[in-house]
Amino acid sequence: MSIATIIGTNLCGRTEQAKLLNGMLPSTLANTAVTVNGQTATLLYVSPGEVVFVVPAGLTDGPAEVTLVNSEGFPSKAQGFIARTAPGIFSNENHAIGLNAVTLTAEPFDPTDGQLRIILFATGIRNANHVSASLNGEEVPVEAVLA
Repeated sequence: MSIATIIGTNLCGRTEQAKLLNGMLPSTLANTAVTVNGQTATLLYVSPGEVVFVVPAGLTDGPAEVTLVNSEGFPSKAQGFIARTAPGIFSNENHAIGLNAVTLTAEPFDPTDGQLRIILFATGIRNANHVSASLNGEEVPVEAVLA
């Protein structure tokens, strides 16, 4: 499963977060819908400036056309690329989203005792043969990759 985000303006008339219905995510939220190469995507979140969706399964690697139809029926199209693996770290304003692995608190982190362990939220690495990480150019151990 891959999650993608569309950033723009007038993407939706209001903000709404998806709720599971019979274990399934909706294909429309606030009368907004997304397709990728003609396949319907399920939605996680919509707002006037952002739409977060699940990329439909089974798409082949290569160019993709993403179409968003907003709550007023206006379609917007964008080009993307589908790749089996596109590793990345989730971030917010150029800061990795992470938690202290012991206290489950967000930054600032205090590494002075040399025992700091951090949980990072990543994508595209679950099926990797090897995962490595570096911090300021120094390799740091990766303890686990969890779904």
